[in-house]
Formats: sequence, structure tokens, C-alpha cells
Amino acid sequence: MTAERSRQHIEREIEEHRLAITQLEEELAQLPAPAAPWPPPGFYTTFYLVTGLMLGTMGALNSFLFNVVGSFVVNQDPMRILRVLGTFFIGKEALTTNDMTFLMLVMLTHLSVGAVAGAIFHLGLNLFWPNLPAARLLLVSAGFGVTPGW
Repeated sequence: MTAERSRQHIEREIEEHRLAITQLEEELAQLPAPAAPWPPPGFYTTFYLVTGLMLGTMGALNSFLFNVVGSFVVNQDPMRILRVLGTFFIGKEALTTNDMTFLMLVMLTHLSVGAVAGAIFHLGLNLFWPNLPAARLLLVSAGFGVTPGW
């Protein structure tokens, strides 16, 4: 009889726990879902692409500004770099145009190409060499920046 009572006691306790679990599950269902972990686990491609876009745009803008400042130093037309880049679109007529709309299009193209190149470069560096020390990264980036034709 003692064993039977302890069995009844255990079954009653199990039923109480099941009821408590059901109540806790109902409370949990009413709470907002937890936020996703940050940063996301694994290789975070979007971060490297967006960062590369930003860095590439800043690099293209710096390149343009240094060309403009340098052209003042050597007493040249400050928009010469845009005119030379504009020859890609309309040929040698770009070297003599004063159409600001055209020059802004060329500037936008220059910044866009820099952004895309920066995104590809940054993604590639972090995908293939994730533990590249900062000094080597700086040297590789500088080499990429001074390489003619890129």
C-alpha cells in the first residue's frame, strides 16, 4: 500500500508539472520573439560588401580631390581628370566640353566604379585572407590603389 501511495503521489506531481509547463508555454508564446544574435554567426558578407562600397567611394573621392588639388599645383584645368574619364563616353569631344551635367555624370561614374571595386576588393580580402594583419592589408590596399589600369 505504501508503494501505491507513493506512485499516486508521483503521478499527481507529474500532472502538476505538466500543468505548470503548459502555463509557462502560454506565457512564452505571448512574449516578443528574441532578437537575432549580433553579429550574425559565420562570414557576414553584407557587412564586407557595404563597408567595401563605402571605402571604395571614399577612395574614389580622395583620388578625385587629389587630382583637382594637384592640377592647381601644376597650373592645369582642375576638371581635366573628369574630361579624360569622359572620353570613355563621347570620345575626344569630352576634352573640350564645359557641360556640367556631363561632368557630373562622369563624376558619378567615377565614384560608382570606385565603390564597386572597393566592395569586390574588400570582400575578397576578408574572404580569402580573414586574418591578414593590418600592416599587410595597408600594403596590399596601397598596391591595389597605385596599380595602373585597375
